[in-house]
Amino acid sequence: MLQKDLGAADRLFGGIMLAWLDEAGASYAISQAGTGSLVTRHITEMDFVAPAWVGDVLAVYGRVARLGTTSISIQMRVIAEDPDSVSTREIVNTTFVFVAVDKWGKKVALKGA
Repeated sequence: MLQKDLGAADRLFGGIMLAWLDEAGASYAISQAGTGSLVTRHITEMDFVAPAWVGDVLAVYGRVARLGTTSISIQMRVIAEDPDSVSTREIVNTTFVFVAVDKWGKKVALKGA
């Protein structure tokens, strides 16, 4: 985490975390669903469990929570590590739902679904 990622309270700004999770979740969903034509459809509540501070190293862990006909749900956890103490803590957990679409934005079946 860098200084530029902080909000007014000198902690990780939630909007930055949201953008990172959208990118990470989409990348993982694309690899698991076998298509690059996915869009973010829904985000469950963002549970900010603990703050992240400047210097923390963040890791995003994801898993497929559900694979539907046209959508894939990715559950994600973010773990922060303080490199000085090597202590870790969960800072965020959420689930993003991505939907396969055609070039007109209409839902289509996932490959293999």
